[in-house]
Amino acid sequence: MREKPDSETDKSTAGAATTYRYAQPNKFPWPPVLLVSAIAAGWLLGKYAPVLAGMPTTGHFPFSQAQLWLGWLMVGGAVATDFWVMAIFRKNKTNVRPDRPAEHFVTTGPFAFSRNPIYVGNVAIVAGLALITGSIWYLVLVPAVFYLLQELAIKREEGHLALRFENQWTSYASVVRRWL
Repeated sequence: MREKPDSETDKSTAGAATTYRYAQPNKFPWPPVLLVSAIAAGWLLGKYAPVLAGMPTTGHFPFSQAQLWLGWLMVGGAVATDFWVMAIFRKNKTNVRPDRPAEHFVTTGPFAFSRNPIYVGNVAIVAGLALITGSIWYLVLVPAVFYLLQELAIKREEGHLALRFENQWTSYASVVRRWL
């Protein structure tokens, strides 16, 4: 799905691919809304819709102690990464809000491994909740959260960074992966 340019957009072409560059990443803070919605939806579906694909089930998969620990490790690691990113952004005097323009280009800390460490963490939180609760519904929501973050937030944020930090962004994006 290619986004259409708006009045704040610069369109550039490189070969056959068209990249839209945005002055502002988003007007709505999609990532936290998607995360909270996925957590609420997983809980509600697990509680009120314990049926999957028309087959009676408890809505849960087999549970083990190792699975519980791995789930908590994923959630804890994601939350720790969020605090690490916030500290780095504060140190570099840039915005953490996904609906505000970036003030400085940050490539240190978790950004050395992923262009979107907070969003990797958001997906990890939903996957971790699947392991902690044993709920199939959280597991089903993982790819939905992944896809929606990419389409509603990441593409536009990367277009914003490409416009605002041109050469720095191009170099960084050629070396560091979008997810992991």
